[in-house]
Amino acid sequence: MSLVQTSLFDDYAAPVEGPTDPLAILQELAGTCTSCRLGQTTDKTNEGVTYTGSPNARLAVLGDMPEVAGTLLSKRKPIAGEPLSVLKAWLGLAGLHEEDIFFINAVQCKTGKGKAKDQEVRDPFNEEIDACFPFRALRVLQAMPKLEVVMTLGWIAGACLVGRVPEPKQKSHEGQWFGTDLLPGVAVFCLDHPREFCGKEVDGRRIGKLKQEMEFFRAEYVNPETSKIMNILRLRQMQRAQTKSE
Repeated sequence: MSLVQTSLFDDYAAPVEGPTDPLAILQELAGTCTSCRLGQTTDKTNEGVTYTGSPNARLAVLGDMPEVAGTLLSKRKPIAGEPLSVLKAWLGLAGLHEEDIFFINAVQCKTGKGKAKDQEVRDPFNEEIDACFPFRALRVLQAMPKLEVVMTLGWIAGACLVGRVPEPKQKSHEGQWFGTDLLPGVAVFCLDHPREFCGKEVDGRRIGKLKQEMEFFRAEYVNPETSKIMNILRLRQMQRAQTKSE
């Protein structure tokens, strides 16, 4: 899959052609998927696309894969348990509420156990991401009629939208805005994954950095007095709608 990271202020590629109803896409994708080894072996009971929230939201959160608590998969929730509690706290710093956001994962299945002792999951392999994300979660995001911003959680989710060439390093995208040719006219804001802040002592400097990132997000997108990003996105939406009507 060819990905191009663009400047948020550059001209975007032409809007993606295809179905314009995200609910219709979600209905089409219901049922078990066996497109990669995860659906064939590890998570044979996977069904449809795991998401919560309304596809009519202006903000979407893209995670990497469904949450795992011990050995139990939270099947119908893209994020759950302690990571969700941490994320809610982050969103609160930005003046956002869970009910106003659409949550979805780049990969719809859980992964197998990793090599580390007691590690329940591993990162998805590139071939698993390529078999799932473009044909499932991305199609839904592309069809969301009001989508303005996608907030990615973790470097895997970020790489799905802003590219894997050159190889993104962990922490390299956090707290930054991007554009992507996969979602013309939509801004991408990258964060660490909340699970990295769970179950262990977290360095105070890291927490401080996260707070700064969320305050930056609020200033750039949420606060109507300083929301440069929101103003740019909505102006471009108006321009695109005017061009289409002509």
